[in-house]
Amino acid sequence: MPRPERQETNTRKKKYEHSPSDDERKSSRNHKNFKHSETSHSDDDDNAHRKQSSSSSRNGIKSLYKEPSEARVPEQRWRLSVSKEGEDFPPYRIYRQSKYIFGRDKDQCDIRLHHASCSNIHAVLQYRLRTDSHGRHIYPYLIDLDSSHGTYLNRRRIDANRFYKLEENDVIQFGESSKEFILLLDTDSSNKHSNDSKRSNQHKHHDNKAKSSDEDENDIDIPDEENEEEIIRRQRLRREQLKQKLIEKEPVDESSVDSDAMQAQQSTPTTSEATPPINNTNKIINVDDDEQAAFLNHCIEQERIDFEKCAQDKRNANIDSEPMPGNDANSPSITNQLRNEELERRKAVTNNYDMFADDADYVDTNSPGAWRRRGNSKESENPHLIDNWDDSEGYYRVHIGEILNNRFEVFGFTGQGVFSNVVRAREETGGKSTEVAIKIIRNNELMNKTGWKELEYLRKLNENDTEDRYHCLRLLHHFTHRHHLCLVFEPLSMNLREVLKKYGKDVGLSIKAVRSYAQQLMLALKHLKKCNILHADIKPDNILVNETKLYLKLCDFGSASYGSDCEITPYLVSRFYRAPEIILGMKYDFAIDLWSVAVTIYELYTGRVMFPGKSNNDMIKLMMDLKGKVPNRIIRKGLLKDKHFDRDCNFLYHEIDKVTERDKITTVTNINATRHLLSLLVGHQRLPDDQMKKVVQLHDLLDKILVFDPQKRLNIKQAFEHQFIQERQ
Repeated sequence: MPRPERQETNTRKKKYEHSPSDDERKSSRNHKNFKHSETSHSDDDDNAHRKQSSSSSRNGIKSLYKEPSEARVPEQRWRLSVSKEGEDFPPYRIYRQSKYIFGRDKDQCDIRLHHASCSNIHAVLQYRLRTDSHGRHIYPYLIDLDSSHGTYLNRRRIDANRFYKLEENDVIQFGESSKEFILLLDTDSSNKHSNDSKRSNQHKHHDNKAKSSDEDENDIDIPDEENEEEIIRRQRLRREQLKQKLIEKEPVDESSVDSDAMQAQQSTPTTSEATPPINNTNKIINVDDDEQAAFLNHCIEQERIDFEKCAQDKRNANIDSEPMPGNDANSPSITNQLRNEELERRKAVTNNYDMFADDADYVDTNSPGAWRRRGNSKESENPHLIDNWDDSEGYYRVHIGEILNNRFEVFGFTGQGVFSNVVRAREETGGKSTEVAIKIIRNNELMNKTGWKELEYLRKLNENDTEDRYHCLRLLHHFTHRHHLCLVFEPLSMNLREVLKKYGKDVGLSIKAVRSYAQQLMLALKHLKKCNILHADIKPDNILVNETKLYLKLCDFGSASYGSDCEITPYLVSRFYRAPEIILGMKYDFAIDLWSVAVTIYELYTGRVMFPGKSNNDMIKLMMDLKGKVPNRIIRKGLLKDKHFDRDCNFLYHEIDKVTERDKITTVTNINATRHLLSLLVGHQRLPDDQMKKVVQLHDLLDKILVFDPQKRLNIKQAFEHQFIQERQ
């Protein structure tokens, strides 16, 4: 017989009244956590420090993250100091568990994140038992769980699903939140914490347990009232000191990155700490970057490539005499565009350049790189022209046989660029003649300042590569000669554009040579990233090779900057090699150099420029012809999006009307990829199986680098470990 409606309601009400409250459930959970923590610390055996299987779930919900076998509860008292825009928050105690999950999910996360850009399960701070030169110790590590907007360590985004070792005073940020979590170590109380965990006195154990049950809520450290102001003052002081350090702090050293991937930790635990990680192609990856670079350079020295024979073989492999569509990399039109584009690009380095102004607001002053706004006063005369040392544009007039700095005798010219001219010279020392290249910076205040910055970057790169393993040009000496800064470099044969013109005209270079060049460029990018330097002008012209044409060096750091000094400008990097985030006016990082390297690699193999755009707008059009429409969320991030897209993210194509010869803008609403990258790489060639395999690998590498979203682009380490780079023919 059905129960009356009122009686049923009362029964439900009675049942609800007897259910535990949220505070009761939280208190019960904290009591269990404390009890487990006391139990974990009661034994000296390492196994007693491991996280129990029951801790892999929270509130009855199974966690997606599985702890590695070396997970341990820390021996030291770590905590996270929290601040946001100068305001301090109570710190988090993070030494009672072997892991702490960060995210928005209140049921699974130990430390809640509230910013909309944070993922439900965002990242984990994991304590791990590791063996090093100091013995066996438990260290904190940070791992990003493939979050949507990333995790940042010391203001640099870390790779997903990889452990990063943390140190005291490291700053952690999640997504786009401005809240900072600073890792601190309470050294004064670390011994006390270790001793308290081993006490056998039952009375003190219950007192500590009762006291800890209040403090454990949300793992927030609530200091005593009489010390709270002093602690906050000390935290504020330490944070200010830390921020000052971070301005000059090196980026996260990749040697501190634990090579265990997320999948590896969920499989069988490793038995030896010394066993190097293995990639998908069963190749051992050397943990020591320097040793790996030395080994690869040794392999390069052993290689032998007959460039002329390879070029002829490549021509013979063509089954169609019809040339491939696209612009030859050494055609007069491309060469002229590169020269003229330098004038456009160098506008960005003038002091009064406004990136939002129209190009018509500027006039050419007939001097490479010298631009001024309309209405400004005339350019000042060269004060040293009366001595006949310089020409009207500030270039030094060099004479064959001239002695520079009382030691270098000029015997030839190499070329002239926007910032300088380059000569070849000899130095006589101890009856021995040494050949060098000397870059003479223009006698111009702006160019001189740029030259000193280049000197600073070269010094840092060379000082961090004393064994010359990372393919960045060596600076041998510098001096000032008649108001000109002069940089003395090691001599090299020719640049890659000249190599391409001599050995790969119309067809490009062999896949074997391209793979070797790509590997060396990736080593250079790794070194640049380690030194926190963006090159910002990588192209075949700025890559020099030695006499064998096998060993290359990255040169011309006149456009370089530190990773933290990035300014929005649409003219950074030569246009053909310019990443889409620069054109759209987005924030950029080391990914722009990787984009330039990818475009350069394509050009070396095919002999054709990948994106020969005549303007930034044309560049976006050519990129979308290959990769499809730029995602709307990427467009909306750009400060310069209105130059190329309307408010509905439709593309605004700028072109010249063939009838009226005037500029016209066409709104393109539907954009699909019309070019196929693999077809462009293969062309009309009939390739052997081994070469075809490498071309397919090259396609995969380029396709994963040339992505509009910089965050989804392969990073430098992933690109270096790609099978195209690692597998030799």
